[in-house]
Amino acid sequence: MEDRGRPRVDCLCADKGWIGVTSDRRIRGNPLVQRAILGGQARVLINIGKATHAEKGSNFVASLDLIFAFLDRKPGAWLAKVYLRREGVKLWFSADSRLRNL
Repeated sequence: MEDRGRPRVDCLCADKGWIGVTSDRRIRGNPLVQRAILGGQARVLINIGKATHAEKGSNFVASLDLIFAFLDRKPGAWLAKVYLRREGVKLWFSADSRLRNL
């Protein structure tokens, strides 16, 4: 499926083994997208915080060590938040948490 000519993030991530990165806060409130991401065995980082795209990009690069450490600790499908000012990466929703919430 595509949205405005772009492949869906869960399809790209799962098919290629990539980690999805987005600043789209709507994912956090959309259970259908969350299920698609987890069902597709994708991993998605949500870059959150009130900042410009340039500031979020700079923060993301400055936080790469924290991001890679998180990736090493968390296999499987999940959504995680990357916080501004190097406050870390925190698991937000995973296949395990989804099962507990059913």
